[in-house]
Amino acid sequence: LPEEEQEKEEMDQDLKTRLTKLSSFQFQILKHAMSFPNAKKLVYSTCSIHAEENERVVIDLLLDDKVKQWGWRVRKRAGVIPTWSRRGFVEEFQQVYQDKQQAQELADGCIRALPKEDGGIGFFAVCFERD
Repeated sequence: LPEEEQEKEEMDQDLKTRLTKLSSFQFQILKHAMSFPNAKKLVYSTCSIHAEENERVVIDLLLDDKVKQWGWRVRKRAGVIPTWSRRGFVEEFQQVYQDKQQAQELADGCIRALPKEDGGIGFFAVCFERD
């Protein structure tokens, strides 16, 4: 490989490694917060545009047996800035949830801001709730 391509590949690998470590850490923090019995709502937000730190963390939490047992779910769009147009990446949820409506509802419960289109450096937020 030419030197430039090799450097780019190494940077891509470094980014993937970094994102994997960050998302794992974020998952652990959120799961710990979800373990508090009196917690009813939890907002997770990042200044990241990467699905690994955003939708994938949401998915991993929703699939976790303890999180399911504790009754956590993603708050519906109606309760999370419903007029904001840019939502989560539905494709990420569709990789795991066969039910297209469920995947769309989960994506709609997430909020995104993209650097060029919305300003800033990028942003993601989701609200988890339980009864």
